[in-house]
Amino acid sequence: MSNINYNLYRIFCAVANSKSYAEAGEKLGFTSANISTQIKNLEKQLDVKLFNRENDGVKLTEEGKQLFEIVNKSISSFDFAEKVIKEKNDLAN
Repeated sequence: MSNINYNLYRIFCAVANSKSYAEAGEKLGFTSANISTQIKNLEKQLDVKLFNRENDGVKLTEEGKQLFEIVNKSISSFDFAEKVIKEKNDLAN
């Protein structure tokens, strides 16, 4: 079983959505260098290249696209569940 950190997938999705390490870093409160390191860690753990660097940012590889389709749905579900719980907690207080 893999021991990949949930935050690596969150970072991966942020980069895939923004197509930029710098923009993803701004949204998540990290430097672009830290984002790059985290993506390299994820790629190493999965033993697959997820992004290709281009002049105007980054683009998902075919493997990256496949992973994004699955992981993005999960991240969205986690975000939605967290929002629902927080709203219920706010209403109770």
